[in-house]
Amino acid sequence: FFIYQSKTWTFLAQFSAIGLRLGFSEIVLSLFFSGLAGVLSFSGFALWIFALSEDVVFALLTPPLFIKIFNTFVWGFGYPVTVLGTEHTYGVIGMAFIFFVCGLFAVGSRKWAWLLAGLSLAIHPSLGLWLNIILWISLLSDFKNLRRSLPEAIKFSLVGYALSATSLVFQLSSYKTPALSEATAHKYLQAYLANWDNHRMPIDFWGIDISMIGVGMFVGAIWLLFKKNVLPNDATFIL
Repeated sequence: FFIYQSKTWTFLAQFSAIGLRLGFSEIVLSLFFSGLAGVLSFSGFALWIFALSEDVVFALLTPPLFIKIFNTFVWGFGYPVTVLGTEHTYGVIGMAFIFFVCGLFAVGSRKWAWLLAGLSLAIHPSLGLWLNIILWISLLSDFKNLRRSLPEAIKFSLVGYALSATSLVFQLSSYKTPALSEATAHKYLQAYLANWDNHRMPIDFWGIDISMIGVGMFVGAIWLLFKKNVLPNDATFIL
Protein backbone atom coordinates (compact mmCIF):
# COMPACT_ATOMS: atom_id res chain seq x y z
CA PHE A 1 0.00 0.00 0.00
CA PHE A 2 2.97 2.30 0.61
CA ILE A 3 4.11 1.74 -2.99
CA TYR A 4 0.61 2.45 -4.27
CA GLN A 5 0.34 5.70 -2.32
CA SER A 6 3.87 6.80 -3.23
CA LYS A 7 3.32 6.26 -6.94
CA THR A 8 -0.08 7.95 -7.00
CA TRP A 9 0.42 11.31 -8.68
CA THR A 10 -1.77 14.08 -7.31
CA PHE A 11 -1.03 17.64 -6.35
CA LEU A 12 -3.21 17.07 -3.28
CA ALA A 13 -0.49 14.88 -1.74
CA GLN A 14 2.21 17.38 -2.67
CA PHE A 15 0.22 20.23 -1.15
CA SER A 16 -0.21 18.15 2.00
CA ALA A 17 3.55 17.56 2.13
CA ILE A 18 4.15 21.31 1.94
CA GLY A 19 1.63 21.85 4.73
CA LEU A 20 3.29 19.25 6.95
CA ARG A 21 6.70 20.79 6.30
CA LEU A 22 5.33 24.20 7.31
CA GLY A 23 4.16 22.77 10.62
CA PHE A 24 0.46 22.12 10.04
CA SER A 25 -0.86 18.96 11.67
CA GLU A 26 -2.37 16.05 9.77
CA ILE A 27 -5.81 16.70 11.26
CA VAL A 28 -5.73 20.33 10.13
CA LEU A 29 -4.88 19.30 6.56
CA SER A 30 -7.56 16.59 6.63
CA LEU A 31 -10.15 19.14 7.72
CA PHE A 32 -8.95 21.51 5.00
CA PHE A 33 -9.42 18.93 2.24
CA SER A 34 -12.78 17.87 3.64
CA GLY A 35 -13.87 21.48 3.50
CA LEU A 36 -12.38 21.90 0.02
CA ALA A 37 -14.47 19.00 -1.26
CA GLY A 38 -17.59 20.73 0.03
CA VAL A 39 -16.61 24.12 -1.38
CA LEU A 40 -15.95 22.70 -4.85
CA SER A 41 -19.11 20.57 -4.85
CA PHE A 42 -21.43 23.36 -3.71
CA SER A 43 -19.79 25.94 -5.97
CA GLY A 44 -19.89 23.64 -8.99
CA PHE A 45 -23.59 22.93 -8.51
CA ALA A 46 -24.36 26.62 -8.00
CA LEU A 47 -22.48 27.65 -11.16
CA TRP A 48 -24.25 25.07 -13.31
CA ILE A 49 -27.67 25.99 -11.94
CA PHE A 50 -27.05 29.73 -12.33
CA ALA A 51 -25.88 29.24 -15.92
CA LEU A 52 -29.07 27.39 -16.84
CA SER A 53 -31.57 29.37 -14.75
CA GLU A 54 -29.93 32.82 -14.42
CA ASP A 55 -31.49 32.95 -10.95
CA VAL A 56 -28.98 33.74 -8.18
CA VAL A 57 -31.23 32.76 -5.26
CA PHE A 58 -32.23 29.46 -6.87
CA ALA A 59 -28.59 28.72 -7.66
CA LEU A 60 -27.53 29.32 -4.05
CA LEU A 61 -30.35 27.32 -2.44
CA THR A 62 -30.42 24.28 -4.67
CA PRO A 63 -26.93 22.70 -4.06
CA PRO A 64 -27.36 21.94 -0.32
CA LEU A 65 -30.85 20.54 -0.93
CA PHE A 66 -29.66 18.42 -3.84
CA ILE A 67 -26.66 17.07 -1.95
CA LYS A 68 -28.79 16.35 1.12
CA ILE A 69 -31.34 14.39 -0.91
CA PHE A 70 -29.18 12.64 -3.51
CA ASN A 71 -25.75 12.25 -1.93
CA THR A 72 -25.35 8.47 -2.09
CA PHE A 73 -22.37 6.22 -2.62
CA VAL A 74 -22.59 4.19 -5.83
CA TRP A 75 -19.90 2.40 -7.77
CA GLY A 76 -20.52 3.70 -11.27
CA PHE A 77 -18.59 1.67 -13.84
CA GLY A 78 -15.90 0.81 -11.36
CA TYR A 79 -15.27 4.04 -9.57
CA PRO A 80 -17.04 5.57 -6.57
CA VAL A 81 -19.46 8.32 -7.55
CA THR A 82 -20.22 10.44 -4.52
CA VAL A 83 -20.27 14.08 -3.53
CA LEU A 84 -19.41 14.27 0.17
CA GLY A 85 -19.12 12.10 3.23
CA THR A 86 -16.54 9.53 2.17
CA GLU A 87 -12.89 8.74 2.83
CA HIS A 88 -12.08 8.67 -0.91
CA THR A 89 -10.59 12.15 -0.90
CA TYR A 90 -8.80 11.96 -4.27
CA GLY A 91 -11.93 10.87 -6.11
CA VAL A 92 -14.33 13.26 -4.41
CA ILE A 93 -12.12 16.33 -4.84
CA GLY A 94 -11.21 15.22 -8.37
CA MET A 95 -14.85 14.96 -9.48
CA ALA A 96 -15.84 18.12 -7.61
CA PHE A 97 -12.93 19.96 -9.23
CA ILE A 98 -13.87 19.03 -12.80
CA PHE A 99 -17.52 19.82 -12.06
CA PHE A 100 -16.42 23.23 -10.78
CA VAL A 101 -14.33 23.77 -13.93
CA CYS A 102 -17.33 22.95 -16.10
CA GLY A 103 -19.36 25.40 -14.04
CA LEU A 104 -16.83 28.13 -14.82
CA PHE A 105 -17.26 27.38 -18.52
CA ALA A 106 -21.02 27.52 -18.10
CA VAL A 107 -20.98 31.05 -16.65
CA GLY A 108 -18.45 32.36 -19.17
CA SER A 109 -15.25 32.43 -17.08
CA ARG A 110 -13.35 30.63 -19.79
CA LYS A 111 -9.86 31.92 -18.98
CA TRP A 112 -9.92 30.50 -15.48
CA ALA A 113 -11.77 27.44 -16.72
CA TRP A 114 -9.11 26.54 -19.28
CA LEU A 115 -6.29 27.18 -16.81
CA LEU A 116 -7.90 24.95 -14.17
CA ALA A 117 -8.75 22.34 -16.80
CA GLY A 118 -5.04 22.07 -17.51
CA LEU A 119 -4.31 21.88 -13.78
CA SER A 120 -6.93 19.13 -13.34
CA LEU A 121 -4.39 16.62 -14.66
CA ALA A 122 -2.38 17.17 -11.48
CA ILE A 123 -5.45 17.01 -9.24
CA HIS A 124 -6.70 13.67 -10.57
CA PRO A 125 -4.90 12.48 -13.73
CA SER A 126 -7.54 10.10 -15.11
CA LEU A 127 -10.52 12.38 -14.48
CA GLY A 128 -8.52 15.38 -15.68
CA LEU A 129 -7.56 13.58 -18.88
CA TRP A 130 -11.19 12.76 -19.69
CA LEU A 131 -12.22 16.31 -18.88
CA ASN A 132 -9.66 17.76 -21.29
CA ILE A 133 -10.53 15.31 -24.06
CA ILE A 134 -14.22 16.20 -23.82
CA LEU A 135 -13.55 19.93 -23.60
CA TRP A 136 -11.31 19.98 -26.67
CA ILE A 137 -13.79 17.89 -28.67
CA SER A 138 -16.56 20.30 -27.65
CA LEU A 139 -14.46 23.33 -28.53
CA LEU A 140 -13.26 22.07 -31.91
CA SER A 141 -16.77 21.01 -32.91
CA ASP A 142 -18.16 24.47 -32.15
CA PHE A 143 -17.32 25.80 -35.60
CA LYS A 144 -19.32 29.00 -35.18
CA ASN A 145 -17.19 30.27 -32.29
CA LEU A 146 -13.96 28.38 -32.93
CA ARG A 147 -11.90 31.29 -34.28
CA ARG A 148 -12.81 33.45 -31.27
CA SER A 149 -12.40 30.73 -28.64
CA LEU A 150 -9.36 28.80 -29.81
CA PRO A 151 -6.52 31.31 -29.07
CA GLU A 152 -7.80 31.90 -25.54
CA ALA A 153 -8.18 28.15 -24.93
CA ILE A 154 -4.64 27.40 -26.11
CA LYS A 155 -3.07 30.23 -24.12
CA PHE A 156 -4.65 29.49 -20.74
CA SER A 157 -4.74 25.70 -21.02
CA LEU A 158 -0.98 25.72 -21.68
CA VAL A 159 -0.48 27.53 -18.38
CA GLY A 160 -2.47 24.80 -16.64
CA TYR A 161 -0.59 22.05 -18.47
CA ALA A 162 2.72 23.64 -17.47
CA LEU A 163 1.67 23.59 -13.81
CA SER A 164 0.62 19.94 -14.12
CA ALA A 165 3.90 19.07 -15.83
CA THR A 166 5.82 20.75 -12.99
CA SER A 167 3.88 18.69 -10.48
CA LEU A 168 4.58 15.49 -12.43
CA VAL A 169 8.33 16.19 -12.62
CA PHE A 170 8.35 16.78 -8.88
CA GLN A 171 6.47 13.51 -8.35
CA LEU A 172 8.85 11.47 -10.49
CA SER A 173 11.97 12.98 -8.95
CA SER A 174 10.97 13.13 -5.29
CA TYR A 175 9.00 10.03 -4.34
CA LYS A 176 11.17 6.95 -4.34
CA THR A 177 9.75 3.46 -3.85
CA PRO A 178 11.50 0.20 -2.92
CA ALA A 179 12.98 -1.75 -5.83
CA LEU A 180 11.13 -5.03 -6.49
CA SER A 181 11.85 -7.87 -8.85
CA GLU A 182 9.44 -8.28 -11.75
CA ALA A 183 8.07 -11.54 -10.30
CA THR A 184 7.46 -10.01 -6.87
CA ALA A 185 5.87 -6.90 -8.32
CA HIS A 186 3.58 -9.05 -10.49
CA LYS A 187 2.51 -11.10 -7.46
CA TYR A 188 1.62 -8.03 -5.41
CA LEU A 189 -0.14 -6.37 -8.34
CA GLN A 190 -2.32 -9.41 -9.02
CA ALA A 191 -3.21 -9.69 -5.32
CA TYR A 192 -4.12 -6.00 -5.22
CA LEU A 193 -6.26 -6.20 -8.35
CA ALA A 194 -8.06 -9.30 -7.13
CA ASN A 195 -8.80 -8.21 -3.57
CA TRP A 196 -8.60 -4.43 -3.31
CA ASP A 197 -9.03 -2.65 -6.62
CA ASN A 198 -12.64 -1.93 -7.55
CA HIS A 199 -11.64 0.55 -10.25
CA ARG A 200 -11.50 -2.16 -12.93
CA MET A 201 -14.87 -3.80 -12.43
CA PRO A 202 -16.54 -5.10 -15.63
CA ILE A 203 -19.01 -2.64 -17.16
CA ASP A 204 -22.66 -3.67 -17.08
CA PHE A 205 -23.97 -2.13 -20.28
CA TRP A 206 -27.55 -2.81 -19.15
CA GLY A 207 -27.04 -1.43 -15.65
CA ILE A 208 -28.43 1.70 -14.05
CA ASP A 209 -25.18 3.62 -14.69
CA ILE A 210 -25.36 3.32 -18.48
CA SER A 211 -29.06 4.14 -18.30
CA MET A 212 -28.37 7.33 -16.34
CA ILE A 213 -25.80 8.44 -18.91
CA GLY A 214 -28.27 7.73 -21.70
CA VAL A 215 -30.96 9.78 -19.99
CA GLY A 216 -28.51 12.62 -19.37
CA MET A 217 -27.42 12.67 -23.02
CA PHE A 218 -31.06 12.58 -24.15
CA VAL A 219 -32.09 15.46 -21.90
CA GLY A 220 -29.03 17.49 -22.96
CA ALA A 221 -29.78 16.88 -26.65
CA ILE A 222 -33.43 17.90 -26.23
CA TRP A 223 -32.38 21.05 -24.39
CA LEU A 224 -29.91 21.96 -27.14
CA LEU A 225 -32.48 21.33 -29.86
CA PHE A 226 -35.40 23.22 -28.37
CA LYS A 227 -33.94 25.60 -25.75
CA LYS A 228 -30.68 26.66 -27.39
CA ASN A 229 -31.94 30.09 -28.35
CA VAL A 230 -32.95 30.97 -24.79
CA LEU A 231 -29.68 29.94 -23.16
CA PRO A 232 -26.41 31.90 -23.10
CA ASN A 233 -23.76 30.62 -25.49
CA ASP A 234 -21.54 29.43 -22.64
CA ALA A 235 -24.33 27.34 -21.16
CA THR A 236 -24.99 25.66 -24.50
CA PHE A 237 -21.27 24.95 -24.88
CA ILE A 238 -21.16 22.99 -21.64
CA LEU A 239 -24.32 21.08 -22.53
